[in-house]
Amino acid sequence: MNHGEHQAKRQVEVSEALDKTEGEPRNLIKFKSALPLLVKRDVHQAMYERCPSLMADVILNLEGNAHRIRKRLLMPLYRRESVRALEDWVTGQLLPDIDPLVRAPASQDLVQLAQLSMLRVSVRLLGLPPRCAESQLLQLVDTFSASATAAQSTEHEDALTQQLQNALTLFDQQYFQPQFARARSDAQSMTLLPLLKHGLEQGVLDKTDCLKEAAFFLQASLYSTANALVHGFHELARWFADQPNERIGFIEEPLWAQRCVAEALRLHPASPVMVRRYQGDQLDFDLQAINQDRDVFGDDASRFDPYRRVKALRPYSGLTFGVGHHSCPGRELAAGLVRTEKREGDEAQIGVITRLLVHWIKHGLKASPNEAPVRVTGTTRLNWARYPVVFDPGLQTAQRN
Repeated sequence: MNHGEHQAKRQVEVSEALDKTEGEPRNLIKFKSALPLLVKRDVHQAMYERCPSLMADVILNLEGNAHRIRKRLLMPLYRRESVRALEDWVTGQLLPDIDPLVRAPASQDLVQLAQLSMLRVSVRLLGLPPRCAESQLLQLVDTFSASATAAQSTEHEDALTQQLQNALTLFDQQYFQPQFARARSDAQSMTLLPLLKHGLEQGVLDKTDCLKEAAFFLQASLYSTANALVHGFHELARWFADQPNERIGFIEEPLWAQRCVAEALRLHPASPVMVRRYQGDQLDFDLQAINQDRDVFGDDASRFDPYRRVKALRPYSGLTFGVGHHSCPGRELAAGLVRTEKREGDEAQIGVITRLLVHWIKHGLKASPNEAPVRVTGTTRLNWARYPVVFDPGLQTAQRN
């Protein structure tokens, strides 16, 4: 099929997708309908319109030439060698630093453990000093996250806006400005601040752009990934309870572990809905429904099953990370190389989520038998507020035998 035929076919698919949806906004629930729309350049981001103080003019909201320039500027952070270097750092430094916590005998909260781990990953990628007032920084990023996801929040918008302004001011004064002033411009850096400094010197960013891009990066890389990790463990814990031998395979086979994580991500997209605008219409992409489309993922699409066969070149994780020009730029950092039935993957790049879970499950991670997990309230996002876990030495002994 030549380029012209391909474009004509795509336009027919887009027309069919819109014809089959009724009412405003248009609701997309089928994979086949969603895909051709999401890859169109004139389908624009509309997810974060209620949070302009943080989200206006960051990479996720830009369109056209402005988006291409920003993406080119930040791409060194996400290139293959950068991602592999990060995974090596996670294995060689982050996990040994966290190990004293996981060996504690008392019950722990996996949500807090995941957030602390991802905070250290995000701080490294941003270019802040290690261990920089972590408790306060977590609180600030929590405010950034609540504001960015205002569309799913039940809290009053004015209150969120005021909290965000206070948090941005504190982040700017105590974290961003001191390190940004010291950062050296570097167009090929594996950390964000030197890339932003280069953009400022080249005149493609101003100081407000740099601040917002840094704050957005922290909330996106930290909370989305930490939430995904806890969802992944939730599915794996139930899977291991029914099939104990799968625990050993998860620990010993990196690509299999990544496939298990991808299956959990399919069932738990960071946002249940993606919102776009196309020719004046609002398009709501129901990711819960799309990622459980039986035509792509089979009749049991709502069930966790890493052994399922996925049709064609569809990602194992569905559209959790989006597709097209506004797909998540950090998807390979979080989840490794995109896997399909025809893309086998690479053991050197299985994603931060998989590396953390494999290491902790190897150390006996299991759900607490005495405390039940608790969901977050005040939002339509079905995340966990607290997930009690223990590290059981008996499980480590069982694995060695």
